[in-house]
Amino acid sequence: MKKINIFMFIILLGCSNSNLDDNIIESESEYVIKSDLTLNKNDIKNKFSYPCKRLNTILPENIQQLPGSNYYFFTEIIKKTSISLVCKEESIVYPIGTGVVTDIKRDAYKVFKENEIFHFYFDRMINEVGYLPSDLKRILYKNYVIVDHGFYFSEGVRAISIYTNLKNIPEELTLGDEVDLNTELGLIDNNGMDVLSLTLLSDDSGNLKAQENVINFEIYFQKDGEEFYLGEGVDLYNNPLYFDELFN
Repeated sequence: MKKINIFMFIILLGCSNSNLDDNIIESESEYVIKSDLTLNKNDIKNKFSYPCKRLNTILPENIQQLPGSNYYFFTEIIKKTSISLVCKEESIVYPIGTGVVTDIKRDAYKVFKENEIFHFYFDRMINEVGYLPSDLKRILYKNYVIVDHGFYFSEGVRAISIYTNLKNIPEELTLGDEVDLNTELGLIDNNGMDVLSLTLLSDDSGNLKAQENVINFEIYFQKDGEEFYLGEGVDLYNNPLYFDELFN
């Protein structure tokens, strides 16, 4: 009888350790940001809305669509800070939540392409520093809209969202405009290559072509003069739907 009890104790101890490991994984998977700023999923008091609405959105199928993953930027491997989602063709892009428009660009990338001197400087600077600086990265947003959400998503932590590679941004949309979930920011632009959300697929002939109808957007949280992107420092556990529960 004593031997059986000892055997059962070993089994229970093993189960206890297994449950402990499960609890650790469950706890780790609750992070939204795990850096100098720590945010958990339950710190998000209002859910985000998918920019093309859930009805028009194909949920992430690959970890490379999420922030925090690595991807190739020309010859460099850099950390992705955006979410890239495939939407229905010609989908309208909306804000992820209520806020105020703080920046709009309608022709930035066109100017970049036509300015050969700056184009040369851009390439040289990236090669020299070995990463994509945020000020240069903004040029690659092409036509974009930035929305300030204040403390709408998390108490005491400011949130901003950036919607890139747009077309047909409404002319009446101006700086300082208050926006909500039904405010149109523009349409997804399929003309040209969006290097920040580039997804290559094989066509019927086996040739690689860029995925179309992709909305690329970024969510940043700011506190005490520092800025952190959604997913920074988080282990996504190879789960493409890691953030889905935070979206309506």
